Amino acid sequence: MNGKRIYGDYQTPIGFAEKICHYLKDYRNISPSAIVEPTCGVGNFLKSSLLFGANEYYGIEINPEYCEKCRNFVNDSKVTVINSDFFAFQSKSLIKDKRQILVIGNPPWVTNSTLSASGSGNLPIKANFKGLKGIEAITGASNFDICEYIILQLVHEYRNTNTIISMLCKTSVARNVFKELKRNYITFESCDILEFDASKVFGINASACILLIKLSDKPLSPDYRKF
Repeated sequence: MNGKRIYGDYQTPIGFAEKICHYLKDYRNISPSAIVEPTCGVGNFLKSSLLFGANEYYGIEINPEYCEKCRNFVNDSKVTVINSDFFAFQSKSLIKDKRQILVIGNPPWVTNSTLSASGSGNLPIKANFKGLKGIEAITGASNFDICEYIILQLVHEYRNTNTIISMLCKTSVARNVFKELKRNYITFESCDILEFDASKVFGINASACILLIKLSDKPLSPDYRKF
């Protein structure tokens, strides 16, 4: 079985990762104290994000071969690479300097049904994570995109903090995440969808984007629930 299919694996080219990090630093004025890549692969985003000069970096990766490649490739004392399953891991607990956290990366672009059919162990605990009811849960609406699941897990883990989440994903996933932000009354300062050409970057035919969410540590406004 092809490794890409098992892990939903499209490694971000180093040149594209560098462009994204430069954009976030130079045009969005993001200056993180800590950086997390929850599915770091061989480390292209971790390597590129060194330009921020953060105090601490954490990469989490389930594939032990990728972990070894990542450690050798990045090779910086501020970077910690952890061989672990994202779905059973709380990255926030690792961070010492929480003034400004940047969570960046490219989660697997695959559904839970596809991973199950391929025999992959890289799966979240089976759960109706959107709280779907009745016929929706029974007829397939509960079949979800792993990338969407990961982003929403990160949103809930880092909610009410000064955290920026920058993730590559399908445009449909980004729209679903935005809907869930509103549905779950997650406070955020901004949520931008920045489209790019996935055929040029990954060689695949898909509508893709950088989903850029700036969460907020400010209390929820009483008027927020009216929208």
